[in-house]
Amino acid sequence: ANNATNLYLRTVDNIASSTTGYRVLRDGTITGLVAQTNGSATWTFEVRKNGVVTPIASLAVSAASGNQVTTTDVKVTQGDEIEFFCNGTSINRPLGGVEIAWRI
Repeated sequence: ANNATNLYLRTVDNIASSTTGYRVLRDGTITGLVAQTNGSATWTFEVRKNGVVTPIASLAVSAASGNQVTTTDVKVTQGDEIEFFCNGTSINRPLGGVEIAWRI
């Protein structure tokens, strides 16, 4: 969304991830995070799970159009629902993503 302020990012069919997060298919580990905006901004991309507002992982973007981290090590369990949250004010088209390594 244009000028997003403290809201859940949208998923498939433009549905807020707080309504229907991504269901984890099998046990895995979040190994990386990416965040991007349309222009320079300061905000935090947060990953939450199962409707709990405390982030399980986060990535700060400081006066930049994006950031990434590849040293994240957060376990998720089959059946968890992960949600993505934009923690910031007037963020122009925030986008975030996670990399998950599946454990089998």
